[in-house]
Amino acid sequence: MSSVVNEYNAFEDFPWPFCYAHFDRTVPNAKFILTTRLSSDTWFASLLAHSEKTGPKGQAVRKRVYGHEMPHGAPDRHVEVYLRHNEAVRHYFAGHNNFLEVCWERGDGWEKLAGFIGCPIPSDPFPHLNSSKTTLT
Repeated sequence: MSSVVNEYNAFEDFPWPFCYAHFDRTVPNAKFILTTRLSSDTWFASLLAHSEKTGPKGQAVRKRVYGHEMPHGAPDRHVEVYLRHNEAVRHYFAGHNNFLEVCWERGDGWEKLAGFIGCPIPSDPFPHLNSSKTTLT
């Protein structure tokens, strides 16, 4: 894993969210961004849609993380894992200056992100290509 980390300067999705403590200890000057959704219902609706697109491809990872191959029929368990992970990350990074939490749906964008990573704010609109208008009722 270290050889991959040395080749790139950003990571997202599996398995990276679960490696934050290791990389915080082993990668000097690493910064960590927790992206959250507007609500756990919004997050779960997005997970449902994503699992329907990926189907069997992601089942082994989902089974390992959530205890189920597909999220259908187990919303409480999936939301519990999501909320517990977010709280664990917040707790771990409490008081650290290398951590940022953002929610694109609440309007976080270039200002917050660019300031955190030390880059100028781009003039292009903030890209939000993976937005979800779906929420569970």
